[in-house]
Amino acid sequence: MPSLVTAEVLARRQELMELLYFDEIDARLLSLKAAHSRTCLWFLEKEEYRQWLDLQNLKHHHGFLWVKGKPGSGKSILMKFLEARTRQSVAKDPNRLFVSFFFYAPGKHLEKSTFGLYRSLLWQLFQRDPDLQRVLDKFDLNAWRVIKRSGWQTEALKETIERAIDCLGDRDLSVFIDALDECRDDDVADMVSFFEDLGERAAEKGIRLRICFSSRHYPSIKLKCGFEIKLEDQDEHSEDIAKYIRSKLELPKSKRAGDFRKEVLEKSAGIFLWVALVIPMLNKTSAGGRVDQLQKCLNTIPMGLDNLFDMILARDDEDMDELRFCIQLILFAIRPVTLTEYFFALRRAGDNDLHDSWAAEEVDRDVMGRFAVSSSKGLAEVTKTRKKDKDPTVQFIHESVRDFLFSENGRRRLWPSFDHDKFTGFGHDAIKLRCLGEIEAYQSRNSEASTRSAQDLIPMWPFLRYATDNILLHANQAQQYGVSQDGFLLQFSGRQQDWVKLYNAFEKFQRRRYSDTVDIIYILAEHGLDSLLQIHPRLSSHLNVRGGRYFLPFAAAALLKHKAAARVLVASLRPDPDFAAGIEDRVTALSRGRNCNLASLQDFFKLLLALGHVPLMEHCIDSFGWRAQRQTLQRHRDVVNAVSFSPDGQTLASAS
Repeated sequence: MPSLVTAEVLARRQELMELLYFDEIDARLLSLKAAHSRTCLWFLEKEEYRQWLDLQNLKHHHGFLWVKGKPGSGKSILMKFLEARTRQSVAKDPNRLFVSFFFYAPGKHLEKSTFGLYRSLLWQLFQRDPDLQRVLDKFDLNAWRVIKRSGWQTEALKETIERAIDCLGDRDLSVFIDALDECRDDDVADMVSFFEDLGERAAEKGIRLRICFSSRHYPSIKLKCGFEIKLEDQDEHSEDIAKYIRSKLELPKSKRAGDFRKEVLEKSAGIFLWVALVIPMLNKTSAGGRVDQLQKCLNTIPMGLDNLFDMILARDDEDMDELRFCIQLILFAIRPVTLTEYFFALRRAGDNDLHDSWAAEEVDRDVMGRFAVSSSKGLAEVTKTRKKDKDPTVQFIHESVRDFLFSENGRRRLWPSFDHDKFTGFGHDAIKLRCLGEIEAYQSRNSEASTRSAQDLIPMWPFLRYATDNILLHANQAQQYGVSQDGFLLQFSGRQQDWVKLYNAFEKFQRRRYSDTVDIIYILAEHGLDSLLQIHPRLSSHLNVRGGRYFLPFAAAALLKHKAAARVLVASLRPDPDFAAGIEDRVTALSRGRNCNLASLQDFFKLLLALGHVPLMEHCIDSFGWRAQRQTLQRHRDVVNAVSFSPDGQTLASAS
């Protein structure tokens, strides 16, 4: 007889589950186009796929199927098709489950990491079969508190997935994971190894687990067991492209029409995306009545995606500055920009007519969407969202566009003299300048930002929040890649109070807001901006700076785990190159975190003890005149585990 689950246990489960969810959990799947009518059906009849479904063969292939293909060949669309077909089957059989994850390299961290993958898979499992939530009860009260305080960690997620699969019983689970090439290679290798172990264990225990991967032909990982299908080698895949051409290519009735379609198919070399981009060009020629020009048009279109992208960028010189900034914004934005942010960001900063007459809610979303396509010459698109009131983002039509723009040929089409670092540095610098222009344009017309809420600011100034949140981050990246920010730091220092007012207006938590007198060094340290810290002329005096909730710049960097910034701050104190050695490891191991507030030098000294970096501790003892502490600490033969300050803060008693 099953035991009763108390309300307390249910509440703990719910809290752990809520920590799994994130807003972009299915954003990539939603943004993918569905397969064209009557395409992909052939895959269901492939022998490898049928054997993958056959439960009798699980011991031989351990439930693995890996679909590989060239960039743009249609792998993700095929995976969306397979996921949808499985969803239909599962709806008719309560003993069948499925989960999926589509990696997305331009997205936020959770969209392109195995950490996000594990969180997503677990959340879906628990939603689709609430009975599996009982595996969360394996965490004792202390573990539950740790997860609640610090969030899920990767190993805890993997352990929970293992437990959930062990509890499947006679249920059948299919897992679809798309675009492994859009995740870090090391993480993918570890993830594949983890799933191989799961598949092997499941096969030994008779658990019905199937896993379908898709990727380009890298990462170069070979499965121990399972099936592999190379998409462009399949005759049926070519027939799918032929179907698409017959459906979308508008040709006049002619004996040559069939041969022309075949020529388009052959030139595509199995790349669906190439066809999808070329057909509108051919249709435009055909629609203009220039039937005789169709062959000439096709002849001028090169084979291969990179060559096609190059042609698209070079075919006219209209609005090239707008195109360059569009590319920089999509490539180097700290997070994907929303459609509304994109629309207003590409407008000239300080355009009074725009800000006077066009509030964000007054611009039709379709108009902004068409602008995103035209300004990018068709290389960008608008994502789809599940919620109608949520602003979609702007992204490249395919990851291969990003790859091309980072290649030497792509980069030099628009920036002929830039190498990779210069391209990246000036990209961040361009966005920084646009952010600065937005802030200055707002301040020139609205001097009292501190009295206005974010809800008041965003409708008329849609790019202002992005500009406020990220101007310093872009400056830091520009400096890191060799574009000097000395002049910007000087300029920003003169407008710092204006920025602080805006920052506070957008920051909903009172304790995270800054005072009017906050020092720029503290701000840089709290945001982990190591490259800007390194060039600040007053860096070496940072121990004399008092800031916000963490009291000192170094404390802010350490508690927020900004390892590089912590190293820069410590290294600035002495010219000895070995002085800061080991500080990053100490910061990583520090048990305290962002919720630890500091209010005095006594609190800071306790942090130094917890950190355990002896050279820094001794330097601070000298700097703050803690002479007695240094003598006492030197006499300990064991770890110092207790300290107490005198009322005047000058004497410290310690115990071990």
